[in-house]
Amino acid sequence: PQQTQKRLFLVAIGFLLWFSERLAGDEPLVQEVAAIFQTRCIHCHRDDDAAGELSLQHPIALLDADLVIPGNADDSRLLQVIQPVAGKADMPKDAAPLSDSQIAAMRGWIDAGAKWPEELVLQPSAISSFDGWAFQPLSQPAIPSI
Repeated sequence: PQQTQKRLFLVAIGFLLWFSERLAGDEPLVQEVAAIFQTRCIHCHRDDDAAGELSLQHPIALLDADLVIPGNADDSRLLQVIQPVAGKADMPKDAAPLSDSQIAAMRGWIDAGAKWPEELVLQPSAISSFDGWAFQPLSQPAIPSI
């Protein structure tokens, strides 16, 4: 089990390095939106298990599904489903709504034309559990008395 956790951790680090390298030259807004899709959406909306028949591994699919109208966030269905009403949003399903800053990033990305680099394909996380010691917050242990 510990060896498996180490491997998963190394795979995750490798992915993060690859992912950040792919975005290095792009606009910060695309980076922020990609991170939101990666952390909040891709676990349900991926190629091999596309909830609602929508995979966000290639977010350009939002355009194909008419969920995003480039340059017009107010009329884009994506904004309607992530915007919380009375503290609850339609998406992400069964999870806390996106933060105001995440929604603002999505709005800004759509209003800016919803551009997405063709070569950028998001991948689901290789880590299925963040319960391992490496994912726990740092703490200051008590100093033993002598």
